[in-house]
Amino acid sequence: MDFAVQRLGKSIQAVSTVPEKYAKLQKFTILPDVKRIGDDGAVSCHQMNYAYAVFYCHDLIGVGAYVVPLVGTRGTKIKAVAVCHTNTTSWNPEHMTFKILKVKPGGKPVCHFLPQHNVLWTAQPHLAMPASDF
Repeated sequence: MDFAVQRLGKSIQAVSTVPEKYAKLQKFTILPDVKRIGDDGAVSCHQMNYAYAVFYCHDLIGVGAYVVPLVGTRGTKIKAVAVCHTNTTSWNPEHMTFKILKVKPGGKPVCHFLPQHNVLWTAQPHLAMPASDF
């Protein structure tokens, strides 16, 4: 949290991908009501593989962060956190993402979901994510 406050200021919020319940592997559909959160910066914290909670955190500049409602083919609902990297000009042109998406650095935004147990900190909280919001 100290790193997030240092990068984003004191008015911050933490969001994570939240499944309604344990979700077996299934295909998901994006539902309406996608919400943008924060401004153009964020701190992303990825859970590391340790016996206790350890996160690797880094700041993100020029990103859009969103809470995306999903529903699976088995009816599972998830509020997923997505990040869109809007400026990829400084990325390695050989990055696997460009090959998979068939785009070039600095082209279209590159978006992805954050896995469960990862945390995204954003400034200027615009959205609260109560657990009972399903």
